[in-house]
Amino acid sequence: MSNTLRLKLINYVAQKKASNSSGFTLVELIVVVVIIGILSAIAIPSFNNASDKAKQKEASTLLASYAKAAQAFYTENSLVARTVSDLNGYITVAACGADVAITECKDNQVAVSGDSTQWRSPTGMYNIVMTRNDSQTGFTATPTWNGYPVASVFCTSTGSTILNEGTIKRDSNGAPRVPTCPSPQ
Repeated sequence: MSNTLRLKLINYVAQKKASNSSGFTLVELIVVVVIIGILSAIAIPSFNNASDKAKQKEASTLLASYAKAAQAFYTENSLVARTVSDLNGYITVAACGADVAITECKDNQVAVSGDSTQWRSPTGMYNIVMTRNDSQTGFTATPTWNGYPVASVFCTSTGSTILNEGTIKRDSNGAPRVPTCPSPQ
């Protein structure tokens, strides 16, 4: 290779490096920021919804247990469970103390006993209410935060339990209603 050709090649490469600036343009950076903003606007609400549904599972598990305990009480005694003391023969009903902050509930749980029909869930995230009449024992769990309610019932007419964590009907005060028991067949 001749010296002149080498010199031309070296000059060409040197000019090429000098004219190309490495890095991103302002437009490229703005496009990336906009794309990240759009993705986060889609992902964050979905994450919050999934988090709320996960918290709802605590109340669903508790109410299903309470309804099964009411069913066991009815099976043994032929009476509708009316208070927590009726359920305590089959499960231990634990609650967060009424005067305890939600952040301290896990360390301050108490056993519910006696004629109680209202208590907070062990984590403090739900207010639970036990209702009853001659043909059913029902339970509702209303979130203490802006979450999803849960309702459950034991029906003496069919001997079944119903758990509702989807769309829950509310009464005139906005509290969740116990599911309606089906007619016996």
